[in-house]
Amino acid sequence: MSDQDQKTAQAKAKITLFHRDLSRRNHFQLLGVEQEYDAERLKANYHALAKRWHADAYTGLNLGPDKEKLDEIFQRISEAYEVLSDPKKKAEYLVLVDRQQKGLATDVHSVLRAEQLFDEALAQIRKREWATAKTSLEEAIKLNPDDQLYVANLAWVQFNTQKKTTENVKAVVDTLKKAIAKQENLPIAYQYLGQIFFSLEKFDDAKRWWKKCLEWEPGNVEASRGLRLAGSRAEQKKKRPGLLGLVDKLLGKG
Repeated sequence: MSDQDQKTAQAKAKITLFHRDLSRRNHFQLLGVEQEYDAERLKANYHALAKRWHADAYTGLNLGPDKEKLDEIFQRISEAYEVLSDPKKKAEYLVLVDRQQKGLATDVHSVLRAEQLFDEALAQIRKREWATAKTSLEEAIKLNPDDQLYVANLAWVQFNTQKKTTENVKAVVDTLKKAIAKQENLPIAYQYLGQIFFSLEKFDDAKRWWKKCLEWEPGNVEASRGLRLAGSRAEQKKKRPGLLGLVDKLLGKG
């Protein structure tokens, strides 16, 4: 084998090896930086990689089909640098990386639009505008169906829309429990369950859910206040007959 053929074979092997791992690396891994990085280091790493993987570094070598792999490597490096060197694009990309790690939807534009709708829904919930909040949350869930935070808040809206309907209450409780099963770290779902059971005068269940909420979110004001209220209400309830046998039967124990 001639020196030229040997160089070509080595180059093709190097390209193939790096290209094989390309899809497994996010932008940070590709450029060799942490999520919080020094701009000069980012720039230096990029220039080193760009020099290494630019077609000019392989002038005179017949790469054949591996030339396409080389071009793809260089394109990914350039794309990574373009994103990470722009604060706005980096922020959006961080959302994508976080969601990838959680196994959630990763269409950045859809996710960001869903977040906007969710923020609007929270404002509507605070104003008790249940119908508009329901619409906003349903649209957000269509764009980002994996986010259990949206699901939990839609359940809360549903409860407040038809809170006197026993079947509706059961459906809401089931939805919140399913959301928790999918995402255990969901304080708001525990908070809502506490509020629902408190409204049903099931104070022991309410306290149990609020305590769970505080395990995940110690500073939750609603859960802390609810625990104090539930204690006094439970004492009052002991002095009169229970009125919620049907609800107990339908909902069971928490």
